[in-house]
Amino acid sequence: MYEVDQWLYQCYDVYKRIARSLRDGGVFLLADYTACCEEEEGLLRDVCFERRKKWNVPAERYVHFDIPLTLEHEMGLLQDAGFSIQQVIDEPEEATLIVAKRGKIFYL
Repeated sequence: MYEVDQWLYQCYDVYKRIARSLRDGGVFLLADYTACCEEEEGLLRDVCFERRKKWNVPAERYVHFDIPLTLEHEMGLLQDAGFSIQQVIDEPEEATLIVAKRGKIFYL
């Protein structure tokens, strides 16, 4: 479970850094493939973890292995990072486009 949490945190961290680089109201366009369901997302994540284990790649080493998230998970990470979802153009056979607007980010 630690690997899953760490992997999702890396996604969140990227979105958070993008949000911080934009002014309030700035727009982030994300075009990416999305998993059709949680089972597909989990299967692809498992393949990534199996390959890391097979090739002895430690968890702390960054390796890009594209693991599509479900649309719900992708939008949730964006919202947690400080974006509001403005529009979603979901093309099941192609990449999904998410238009996200940066809101005010409060630092504690």
